[in-house]
Amino acid sequence: MNWAAQLQTIDGWDVDKKDRFQLNNSQNAFHKSVPVLEYLDWQILDIQRGSCETVLPLNVESSNQYLTQQAALMLLSADYTGGIALCTLFDRVPIIGFHPQKDDYGAYMWGAKATIKWYRPSTEDLVCKAKIPKEDWARLADRFFNGRNVIVTIPVMMYNKGVLVAKADFTYWARNSHSLYATGTHLKTTHLLLEHKVKTSAKLIAGLRALNDNPISTERDNLDPYAKQVAGKQGLILARKFCLHTPQLKEMIRARTLHLDQCLKDFSEKHDRFSVINIGCGFDARPWRLKHLNISRIYELDLPIMLNLRELALPAIAESSYPITRIPVNLLENSIEILLKQAEMNLFEPAFFIWEGGSMYFSKQNIEPIFKSIANLMLHTHSVLWLDYASEKAVFDQTGITEIENFMGNMSRMGEAFVNGYDQIKSSLNPIGLSVAQQISCGAFMGSSQPIYQHYNFCLIQRARVTSEDKRRIASTEEMA
Repeated sequence: MNWAAQLQTIDGWDVDKKDRFQLNNSQNAFHKSVPVLEYLDWQILDIQRGSCETVLPLNVESSNQYLTQQAALMLLSADYTGGIALCTLFDRVPIIGFHPQKDDYGAYMWGAKATIKWYRPSTEDLVCKAKIPKEDWARLADRFFNGRNVIVTIPVMMYNKGVLVAKADFTYWARNSHSLYATGTHLKTTHLLLEHKVKTSAKLIAGLRALNDNPISTERDNLDPYAKQVAGKQGLILARKFCLHTPQLKEMIRARTLHLDQCLKDFSEKHDRFSVINIGCGFDARPWRLKHLNISRIYELDLPIMLNLRELALPAIAESSYPITRIPVNLLENSIEILLKQAEMNLFEPAFFIWEGGSMYFSKQNIEPIFKSIANLMLHTHSVLWLDYASEKAVFDQTGITEIENFMGNMSRMGEAFVNGYDQIKSSLNPIGLSVAQQISCGAFMGSSQPIYQHYNFCLIQRARVTSEDKRRIASTEEMA
């Protein structure tokens, strides 16, 4: 694409501005994501392609002991001013953390370095202006859309009533989410920001599990005794923040944890030996929490960096009651079927597959090969897949339930947008040769009639049938190779 032409057309900017940079919407997004900006009454005055103008009012909240602007707050205001100017060059791409994502494609931006020089005290409202030269627009956009690192230093000028009071130089780093995710195929190539991303979402879930531990009620004690330590302060704060707008979230995570635990225990009572395959295992502590099950081996699948973080955060493998095999996988690039065969999984033994909290992040196009891989490994007629999923109406904001919309908005701004849901999951599974053996809504499991809980479901999925030809094909040496 000719980025220079695209970025400099008036019509193209009008569409992008309407989509991403309406002033009120932009300001509200920044106030919500960075609460201190709302406290300071920081405002966006103007956004154009390659430029931004903001104001930090001189008020009680922003002033120091001399009733001049606090130096650190001047730097804060300048930081977001330059950042907005840069993200205008990534045409119609949501900025993770501020814009809601509609799919799994977005822009990550971080500050890499900052310097500031003060010329005089700021004794009026501080106007910050950032402008990127037009001749640099296409080069920066080209690097971004081609999956390369964007590293650029942007000067931000700060004024009191037209008088220059300070100048800051901010160096920003940016990259598109697809190319960032691609770095995670190997541990050595995993980008630091991808590590932060996967760790943050996993700690959120651990934090929500930890919030369910209530010393007043013995029923809720020890839902996951490892969760609080694994979540750490970051995970607990994230969990509390999400629960401010969606208080039911904690109960939903509790319900899914208990339902999956019970399904595993029930499965163990029916089989003398079986394997467990945990897809996207995150910080799941079941290998240490659940004891005395007839599990012959647990296979833990996740990105290499997540498996590394898991090893650091949870007890050693030797402390589990079960043998554990860890398999690095990028679900968009690797076949679960091939990897598990290479790991010499016993295909003739019952298998309990777990895909907890994962189906929401893969489009229907990308999720079909994953389901097919699982189906091809369900050689034993009793093998099942435990899956949780959101309704399609919830994913696409069609429920009219404020708490659901708040949750979806928070997830999309965090870079974890839900892109897939099912109102009738059977219609998607049947063509693949899978069928729903059991299904229950979160509400029915909890015994609650609240509408929000009806849009979250748990199910057990099985092969529709396993033929002799399936057995020959799956067991063949060529297929295993």
